[in-house]
Amino acid sequence: MHAGAIVPTTAAGSGRAELTAIQAEEYGTPSIRELSTKDRPARPVEPVGEDDDILALNVARLSRDGADIAEGVGGQEHDVSPVDISKSLAIRLYASHFLSTWNSRLFEAAVVYFLASIFPDNLLPISVYALARNVAAIVLTVPVGTWIDRANRLTIVRASILGQRISAAASCGLFWVMLERHLGTVALDSLFAVTVVLACVEKLSAGMNMISIERDWVVIITEGNETARRSMNARMRRIDLFCKLLGPLTVALVAAASVPVAVYSTLSMNLASVLVEYLCIETVCSSKTTSLLGLSIEEPLGIP
Repeated sequence: MHAGAIVPTTAAGSGRAELTAIQAEEYGTPSIRELSTKDRPARPVEPVGEDDDILALNVARLSRDGADIAEGVGGQEHDVSPVDISKSLAIRLYASHFLSTWNSRLFEAAVVYFLASIFPDNLLPISVYALARNVAAIVLTVPVGTWIDRANRLTIVRASILGQRISAAASCGLFWVMLERHLGTVALDSLFAVTVVLACVEKLSAGMNMISIERDWVVIITEGNETARRSMNARMRRIDLFCKLLGPLTVALVAAASVPVAVYSTLSMNLASVLVEYLCIETVCSSKTTSLLGLSIEEPLGIP
């Protein structure tokens, strides 16, 4: 049944093929088979692999150019070789920063006990003192920052050290006079006004020292050595936190025993540390490690 159905289809297909061949012979038209094999327009033969060779050549040129550029950039980067920070240099820098931060925190906390003893029934002087310090820091931050950018690096740190120590020592001397001497109201208020001015100087000097050491000197000293820079920044931060936590606690314990002793201790610390700070920062500056790529710590920060 199925075989009988297929036979007519096959015969019909063969008949159409023969009819097409006969027509081609009579009219001279090529058959479909001939068109498909002989008279079909030939495609232009492209050399195999030519485009690939051109593409590979261009890639090679780009790679060579990129290598030359990378070599040039790498040569510039290698001009700045990592700097090895000596241990003695780092210790001097840490010592200077510790003494500056410790004395600042100690003095800031001790003033509260001094004023509370001088004005036992009045908290207004403590509030005025703290407010004046903070207002001075806010208002004079921009001028001081501009001076830091333009001035000599070593001059800035020297001024900050002397400003901190002299103002704190002078304030302790005035607090001792206010505590130990029976003064009138006018004299007491006058001396208090002077201590407020000295407090503003001490606050600005402390901020100046912190910015110069942490934001500038550490960057210059560790130029090209990211590992040393991260390590020094972390240790500087630990010093800040240590002084912030233990400074007020120390002065509180001493003031609890005797406020005059706390005044003497704060005064002695400021007078004794000024020379150590000064010498430490001088040796750091004079070290050959602080001069890189022609940039010395004795130069300004970069603004002419």
